[in-house]
Amino acid sequence: MENKWNDFRSQYMGIIQNLINNIDICNRRYVEEGDEGYLSARKKYIEEVEELKTFIVKKELELGFYKKESINEEEK
Repeated sequence: MENKWNDFRSQYMGIIQNLINNIDICNRRYVEEGDEGYLSARKKYIEEVEELKTFIVKKELELGFYKKESINEEEK
């Protein structure tokens, strides 16, 4: 059985989109209000997105969705 590229990550797409929306809200609120707290919250949301995406890639590698060599070839 062949896996589609988004079989595993599809369950996380909503979470990632929500975090990105929160980043956008922090950006807007910081510009509107100038409160430094929004920059701290924005930084935390960005870290969460990065951690989640890293987790997804690692799990996809473990589950055999693609091989590490194919990722390195795309970076070239």
